[in-house]
Amino acid sequence: MKEDLGIRTRSAQMHLLLILAVGFSVVYILAGHPFLPPKYSYDEEKIAALAREEPGIPTDKSFQIVADIYRVTGLADLPLLAGIIGFVAFCAILLFAMRARTAARLSLVTVGIVAAVIFLGAVYLGHYAKEFFILPICALVTMRTRRWPWDVVILIFIILYAVFFRSYWFIVGGFYVMFRLLLLKYSPLKSMIIGSIAGLAFLSAVFVFYMGLDLDHYRMVVNDSRVDNVDAQSAIQPLTSMGGFVGGFINALAVLASFVVPIPLVAKGQFFYLLIVVFLMALWVRLFTALQKSWKTSVRGGAEDPWVQRCVALLFAFTVVQSIFEPDYGSYIRHLSPLLPLMLSIVLQPSDQPKVAEEAPVDPMLNRTI
Repeated sequence: MKEDLGIRTRSAQMHLLLILAVGFSVVYILAGHPFLPPKYSYDEEKIAALAREEPGIPTDKSFQIVADIYRVTGLADLPLLAGIIGFVAFCAILLFAMRARTAARLSLVTVGIVAAVIFLGAVYLGHYAKEFFILPICALVTMRTRRWPWDVVILIFIILYAVFFRSYWFIVGGFYVMFRLLLLKYSPLKSMIIGSIAGLAFLSAVFVFYMGLDLDHYRMVVNDSRVDNVDAQSAIQPLTSMGGFVGGFINALAVLASFVVPIPLVAKGQFFYLLIVVFLMALWVRLFTALQKSWKTSVRGGAEDPWVQRCVALLFAFTVVQSIFEPDYGSYIRHLSPLLPLMLSIVLQPSDQPKVAEEAPVDPMLNRTI
């Protein structure tokens, strides 16, 4: 009886903390995102101006499409409503990702991670944002269907996002397929190592020998235009100036490692950056811990459910591709924000999930019982 009362009390406390995180985030959006540096509003202000069809605003295809959507839907003059819609959509996917867990079973550290993710959703999706249009892909990935044609549906949406919003998502789509196949045979950690090395080596060869560019060319172009800019304090610097196939490959691998262990941010010595380091490391460590545990305990090895592999494949694909293009760590977190529910959907898997029966039907993508 006392044990049941303790569980109910803990559950109520955890739920209260999460509700407070959501409530605080909503108030933060309605207050206009106070205390954030101006650089966090640059994209929002540009989209808002384009949506209102203000003259003389420099633009590109993706910004114009996003602005047109907000205008057509009647949100051009309703920034707070647009922000609330974006945040609610983000929270809906996050809630869907947490459906297998109750708050009573979450540790205080995990609740802190979830609360931080909720707040980041308010910061990066609680206004006009390109990132809002990644959420449909995330929703599809978290669907727990076992049928392999669902991967085709996901890939179609990735391609559509690449066509209309960010062209580098064509590469994300290719890496998604590669990681999806690797995860059928190898553990998540081994898949990440094999896939990132092979994929970045291939891209480095394409960039150097076909395009005549270093693999990190586009990042360096952006950062060279922002030298001594106060808004580029977290700019990603190359590990080596060697250039060519080898130099670009090494730099991309170094950036990829720094996404998980952001040592360059530690060197900044600022409290805000240290918070980001702690958050990213805690999230990635918990992710890999959950994945390795899932791999070891599932029947015949491997992730016990295709939806886990889809989440992992998209996360790995996106992160590896961002190691080529991201100009700074702030942009990395901004672009990662809509995918954070995917990470939590794995981190929050119930530890006492029953193993899959041997007589279960066979998934053709896995070629083993599920």
